[in-house]
Amino acid sequence: MSLFILSSEQERYAALKLVGIARIDTESPLCVEVKQYKPTRKNRQNAFYWSMLREICDATGHGVDVLHEYFKRQFIGVDEKKLPNGLVIEKAKSSHDLTTAEFADYSTRVQVFAAQEMGVKFNAYGYA
Repeated sequence: MSLFILSSEQERYAALKLVGIARIDTESPLCVEVKQYKPTRKNRQNAFYWSMLREICDATGHGVDVLHEYFKRQFIGVDEKKLPNGLVIEKAKSSHDLTTAEFADYSTRVQVFAAQEMGVKFNAYGYA
């Protein structure tokens, strides 16, 4: 699979070249999709978030997975899923799909909530 972020003429040319040489195969066709690019969170953001969750875990005794699920439900929301037996359940939306800015906002909301509502005193030196 090839992914191109078109932010320069060189990248646009490379994408056009790849499409131009692609084989047409009616048995196994290719899909080309063009959409607005939304950067997803960075590794450093992810490391900061999970370090913060570990600190909240240490202060409250709740596991990091439980905290992660709770905060996703609280600040990102839920989707309703209908099971084969007709039962409808709520599933927390994923934090994976958040943009860099959205994930920064989410992390800030988690930190503020933990400090104000859970009494967590955070490390003054930051996170990993």
